[in-house]
Amino acid sequence: MNIYHWNLRKHRLCLLCVYYFSELQLLVGQLYFEQQNYVRAQELLEGYSNKSDNISKEVRYELSYCYYVNKNTAKAIDGFKLLSNEKDSMGQSSMYLLGSLYLSIEDKSSARSAFQFCASNSSDKTQQRISRFNYAKLSYELGYQDVALNEMKKYLN
Repeated sequence: MNIYHWNLRKHRLCLLCVYYFSELQLLVGQLYFEQQNYVRAQELLEGYSNKSDNISKEVRYELSYCYYVNKNTAKAIDGFKLLSNEKDSMGQSSMYLLGSLYLSIEDKSSARSAFQFCASNSSDKTQQRISRFNYAKLSYELGYQDVALNEMKKYLN
């Protein structure tokens, strides 16, 4: 009788794992993300996002950040671009990282736009200040001297 109950419990557990597989991927992927194991987190979060119709902005940020850390520039850019409409600290952080990604591929115009967005968001004052400097610098390099001068004045104040 004990073997029967054990097999029944094992069978139910297997069914639960199959039924909730994508949620388990998400949970374990987020645990790896918190532990800064971005390679494993990326694998699991990517698996979850591939099977899900609608993923939250938090999961999208975590997956994009994994791509960023793991040097998968194209996927990181695509992911952070989808968060560009967020007006909170996540949106600011996404645009800051997006700006640095654009700089790494020599796309100064897109980097300037990302840093402009980040400089206008005051969720994180340090990121805002660095972004304002980058926005001013890129504006100068791209021929927008008036904008560069105004932004540098704001940066120095």
